[in-house]
Amino acid sequence: MPYYSNLDEDQIYTIRTVVQIISVISIFSSIVVLMLYIILKEMRQIAFELVLWLCFSVFFFSLSSFIPYDTKSDNTFWCATQSFIINSFQFSSWIWCAIIGFTAFLSVDDPSRLELNECKFRLVFFSVGFVFPMLLSFTYIIL
Repeated sequence: MPYYSNLDEDQIYTIRTVVQIISVISIFSSIVVLMLYIILKEMRQIAFELVLWLCFSVFFFSLSSFIPYDTKSDNTFWCATQSFIINSFQFSSWIWCAIIGFTAFLSVDDPSRLELNECKFRLVFFSVGFVFPMLLSFTYIIL
C-alpha cells in the first residue's frame, strides 16, 4: 500500500495536482534553459553546460509526476518505473549541484587545470552525474 493510504481520494487528488503544477513550472524552466543554450552561442561554456545537465535531470524528475498509477491496484510496473525515474534523476540533480560546486572551486583555485582537461572532466562528470545514479537506482529496484 502507498504511504498515503490513510488519505481520502480528495486529499490524494489535491496533492497530485499541486505536484503536477510545480512539475509543469519546472519543465518549462528547463526548456527555457535549453533554448538559451541553443540560441546564445556565447553561453556554450563548460559552466553553463553543467547547468544544462542539471536542468536535464530536473526535467526528467519532473516528468515522473505525470506517470499514471492506480492507488488501488497491485500492478507494480508503473510504480517501479516512477520509482526508478524519481530516484535516479533526483540523485543525479544532487550530484550535478556538487559537480557545479567542484567546477566553481577548480575555476577559482586553478583555472588552467579545468581548461587543459575539459574533455576528460566532461566524461567523468557525465558518468558520475547520470550513469552512477541510474545504476544505483536500477540495483535498488532489482533487489
